[in-house]
Amino acid sequence: MWARITAALVGAILSVGCLAPPPPIVVDTPFGAVRARDADEAGEMAMLLEKLAPRVKEMLPGAQDRPIDVWVQEELAVYLFHERPESVRGFTLLEDEFEAKRIHLQSGGQSPWYLAHELVHALIGPSWGPLPGILEEGLGDVVAEALNPEYEEHIRAHRLLNASAFTGGLALEVVYREPGSGPRSSWPEVVTETDLVLGPGHDHDELRRLLATPRSSLHENWTDIPESFYGIAWLYVSRIVERIGFEGLHGLCLRAEREGLALVPLEWLEEAAELPIEA
Repeated sequence: MWARITAALVGAILSVGCLAPPPPIVVDTPFGAVRARDADEAGEMAMLLEKLAPRVKEMLPGAQDRPIDVWVQEELAVYLFHERPESVRGFTLLEDEFEAKRIHLQSGGQSPWYLAHELVHALIGPSWGPLPGILEEGLGDVVAEALNPEYEEHIRAHRLLNASAFTGGLALEVVYREPGSGPRSSWPEVVTETDLVLGPGHDHDELRRLLATPRSSLHENWTDIPESFYGIAWLYVSRIVERIGFEGLHGLCLRAEREGLALVPLEWLEEAAELPIEA
């Protein structure tokens, strides 16, 4: 028994020793403490937190009214020597399913987008429990898009490309003028159609499986979530919010809970988004 206790204690000490150190500079705000490597970076992120946190709470039905700390890091990490995919620009560390410990954001980049997205993960409440896990990612992007008009076009274009990668690519029509004699305006116009292949794509069965996965199992089923998954999630949430608003999407979760369902059924999502999955 003592050997087991000693082993557990040593393991705990090693675990604590491997934790990434907190950034040294701290700025307190009414919405949580911000830590960063220098005062300028901490101050800028603190101002952004003060701007975005109350707006996320106001926009998101069922949001929790609680503070959340933010760590700004050059290399995203909770533990030392634990690398994350290059595509990850931030994450929310959870203590329990709907109890966030803090937000980690990568230094530099498009902080308003990343922080707004992570605030959704950090502040979302238990009433959103029936929302499929990947759609929480889409919700984060749609909220970020709404709160940051300067990034709206970029977020939409980025996620539309990701969504197209989910289906394999894009069908494009390219229009150009073929050089000839005389002024440019007299050159003949040429129209060609082509396919832009963005990846192998995913079939309808995988989409159904994805939209039937709760947040608790999402990373168990897909260790590193492909960017294309974020795109298809944004597409569904964006279309639902355009049609019935955030209140309507939240209402689907409340309805599922009333009816004793673990997740919002796929047919409800298809109907709300007007985006059926073809057989």
